[in-house]
Amino acid sequence: MKGGGLSRPPVDAGLSDDMKTLLQAFLEKKSYRLVDFYDVVIDYGVKDIYCDRMSVAELIEFEQCLLDAAFTYVRSRKEYENGFGEERSVEERIFGIYAIFVLYYAQPIDYVSKIRICPSDIADLKQFVAHTIMPRRYMEAYGCLYKLFRDGAFMVTALRKKYDLSHHHTYDKPNSVEVFVDEKERYVPLQAVKEIMEHPVLKSMEIVQKEIERKQVLISKDLDLVETSNNLFSKMRNTYSLLKYEFFKIDHELDVDDDFSDIEDGEDSQTTSRPSKRARCSAVQHKNKTKNK
Repeated sequence: MKGGGLSRPPVDAGLSDDMKTLLQAFLEKKSYRLVDFYDVVIDYGVKDIYCDRMSVAELIEFEQCLLDAAFTYVRSRKEYENGFGEERSVEERIFGIYAIFVLYYAQPIDYVSKIRICPSDIADLKQFVAHTIMPRRYMEAYGCLYKLFRDGAFMVTALRKKYDLSHHHTYDKPNSVEVFVDEKERYVPLQAVKEIMEHPVLKSMEIVQKEIERKQVLISKDLDLVETSNNLFSKMRNTYSLLKYEFFKIDHELDVDDDFSDIEDGEDSQTTSRPSKRARCSAVQHKNKTKNK
């Protein structure tokens, strides 16, 4: 570029190839289960896909492009520049449902973009649910769609266009009272994850899982109706417990740093050396003992 400008690729560069890679990895599982798609997400590090964005505008643009790229696999036909192509398989459309489900809820809680769909997409999706998902009992895919619609994850638009400056985006203004609340008081670790874990739909699915496991004992071992040892709910509980433990460690270290900063305020301002972590913890313990006395 002239004038010493910086040339950068568009934010959606390579998204189609990335989605094809995820699709191929999911098809190799030969499964319709959400837990198998979750394994693909972990293997490819999709949980960190929204990190390292330069600005909020770039983040929102990337979110919309990514959700649009994922929703193309939900549609009944493939899309090309010159129009629509052959029909997608059931495996591809199930992959698309899982993809928009994971990518939507992986967005930063303060900057959430909705999934852009057309009225024709709604009719196509209803037909897919009525004629394929429900008759074949793909309940996990149905549960993902149910959760997305209940949370208002979709935004109906007239045209299938990518993000550009002509689109108007509204942002909810923060409550004037919350602006003056300290950030530590507003911070609730794993609030969104806790709401998902305590959601009535998830609890109902867990009850059904336990009931099927109970019936599994009464039938032949050759016929497996459901996974008993390593099912979706076990993985979710283990992951949730691990996240709670990691956040507890981080918050505990922050509390130690805050307590020691109070001690440093009373010291000589000319002292520039910083004590070790063990010395800092000892100082905090000494301070707590003094308070108790």
